[in-house]
Amino acid sequence: MKLFNVLLMLVLIMVMVIGCSSGGESTANDLVTGLKDEDLPIGEIMIYRADNDPNEMLGRPNQYISKVNFEDTRVEQVVDGDLAGGSIEVFSNGEDLTTRVNYLKSVFEQYPVFTEYLYIKGNYLLRLNASLTPEQAEQYEVVFNKLK
Repeated sequence: MKLFNVLLMLVLIMVMVIGCSSGGESTANDLVTGLKDEDLPIGEIMIYRADNDPNEMLGRPNQYISKVNFEDTRVEQVVDGDLAGGSIEVFSNGEDLTTRVNYLKSVFEQYPVFTEYLYIKGNYLLRLNASLTPEQAEQYEVVFNKLK
């Protein structure tokens, strides 16, 4: 009977802990909002869905599950509708994120004009326009690494 009571207590504690947890990962929109809340110079934000992702990768197998592009107000915006500044991509696992980063790096090697700053935290990828100075990119990196 004592063993039963102990097991029942453990189950109840586990249910309470699980029920009180935050219940999920941050979305790309949560993260860009966190960057903006820390007074980084973020202007317009584009939140992607499966039906408006120009790469047609959002939600597809082994691809990102959340994505935003954002304007850094210090970067000249030269193409209408294509925000220059940065992007955040969220992946469901580290393997998918690593595959994406390796792909991007291969593109940067072949076409250096497309090079970006890349910062990884957990299953999150922060991509920044290379026209930012290293000091400006570091401002993003510091805040990004503090976000939950």
